[in-house]
Amino acid sequence: GLPYALPILVLVIVAEEMLWRGAFFGIEGRRAFVMSVMSYTLVQLASGSWLLVALSFALGAFWAVQRWFFRSLWPSLISHLLWSLFVFVLFPLAH
Repeated sequence: GLPYALPILVLVIVAEEMLWRGAFFGIEGRRAFVMSVMSYTLVQLASGSWLLVALSFALGAFWAVQRWFFRSLWPSLISHLLWSLFVFVLFPLAH
């Protein structure tokens, strides 16, 4: 349920954003964007789900664009949290 899932979800999302959109964006130029999106996507290959890999690529790119455009982790952090809350807690695809 939400009371148990929310703190864990927030912790995971903050850690992911700090790694993939925080640490990589210390690197200048397009390289930061490419490394962020590709590493985020490649990690998902272990899931064995091509849908998850495709979503990770699309959402990773979206969150990286947010990070670059706003020059802050807050927009990508908030949208990542809302997405995850929606698909994992409120309306999970797998029951």
